[in-house]
Amino acid sequence: MKVTIGIDLGSTTTKAVVLDEDGEVLGRGITNSRSNYQVACEVARGEALIHARFGLVAAALDGAGASPGEERAVLEELERRFRKRQYLAQLATFAAILARRAHEDLLCRGLEEIVRGIVAKMESEAEALLVTCWQNPP
Repeated sequence: MKVTIGIDLGSTTTKAVVLDEDGEVLGRGITNSRSNYQVACEVARGEALIHARFGLVAAALDGAGASPGEERAVLEELERRFRKRQYLAQLATFAAILARRAHEDLLCRGLEEIVRGIVAKMESEAEALLVTCWQNPP
């Protein structure tokens, strides 16, 4: 499937939209522009593509005859699992940056064990964090 992605880069927010070959909206993403426009574009684009993929899964479930309740349950569980893996991948990147920083920066030397402990605690709390977020959306 060919898609077109449009990005509106603003000073406050960056928005992205994914369109199919017929110009129908498949997904949308939005993020704060931050001070790094490249990162803002990547985040908004990524979220728009994720939204589009979940929309395609929803359409496939609907086409397969799933009831609205079944479709909602499957999509919620799929997204919860996806977001957990996404969180853990981002946490691994964060941990690598912290570890490198703790090793290279004279002011941070000796903090490697503390950093590992913090990251391990965050990893162990991932499931509960995401369940709480799912049950109590912002």
